[in-house]
Amino acid sequence: FGRFAGLPAALRAGLGHQPVRHEPMAVVLPEDHPLARLERVPLSALAGETVYAGAGNPRTPEWTDLAHRLFEGRGI
Repeated sequence: FGRFAGLPAALRAGLGHQPVRHEPMAVVLPEDHPLARLERVPLSALAGETVYAGAGNPRTPEWTDLAHRLFEGRGI
């Protein structure tokens, strides 16, 4: 178990992976934001919104990269 961020690319290329757990992603909004009423916020609803997608930890850039890939081409 664990993350392999920071390992050399050659070493990462030789590793396999198997998902063992799925964690939902969340969006944090002000109470009075129109999307805050929704139980689930579809990615398409974030188009045109200002979004901060940083993971907050420079040692785990894969989370920021994931967010950028999710948002790419969706107007986010």
